[in-house]
Amino acid sequence: MAEALGQRKFVEKVCPQCKRNRLEEAFPPAPFNEHLDNIYTPFTSVEKEIRLLNILPGLENEPLRCSLQPDFLDNARYTALSYCWGAGNDRINITANGQSIPVTRNLENALRQLRHTHQNMVVWADAICINQQDLAEKSVQVGMMGGIYSKGMDVWIWLGNAGDNSDAAMDYIRNIRAVDFDDPQYKPHPDTWHAIKLLWNRPWFERLWVVQEALLARKATFNCGQQSVDFDCFVYLKRVHMKYRRLPDTRLAPM
Repeated sequence: MAEALGQRKFVEKVCPQCKRNRLEEAFPPAPFNEHLDNIYTPFTSVEKEIRLLNILPGLENEPLRCSLQPDFLDNARYTALSYCWGAGNDRINITANGQSIPVTRNLENALRQLRHTHQNMVVWADAICINQQDLAEKSVQVGMMGGIYSKGMDVWIWLGNAGDNSDAAMDYIRNIRAVDFDDPQYKPHPDTWHAIKLLWNRPWFERLWVVQEALLARKATFNCGQQSVDFDCFVYLKRVHMKYRRLPDTRLAPM
């Protein structure tokens, strides 16, 4: 707990904007067709309930099939998804409650990566779990997002599909605590640091509210393609880069 608090204070120090509430940012435009309201069961208590997306098992190339179900926030068990919506005009359909609904391709990629082959996966993703056509519900649910990200079992951060040597960057960050940066002879491979720069400059790091989502989590992991790295490893990387000025200037994002 003390380590997590220290990480939060450190991130807020190097990125003071991250303390801002998501309500202070422009919420992305709704990607849904206005005729899809009937897939949303009205809440009994909109201030206490959330909808959860139950991703049904499937193989890698099979279409995504899901169901939406309400649950009380204090009792729910789920993984909260932190991601960038992606281009609003690049959409793909998934099936939820037996109906086809369009989501951004970046969200579809994240849900596909989260899906298991033999068991259900319960997640919370704002674009689907909030009825984007119901402005009253949307206002209340956005105001609950701090609780949603802090009460979930974990926060699963999606940086996007693999590319630009991201596997090497993720592997380096995952093992960064084993590197002896005090060794004056140590010089990181320039290709690795270039890959880290490209990874760190992905859109997720440019959105202030999604960084805040990670800070609220009990446990947070970064995911890029099939690679996963603990949140604290990224924080450690930022500490290292600030301390050892002889490291290549990757121009890491504010976090």
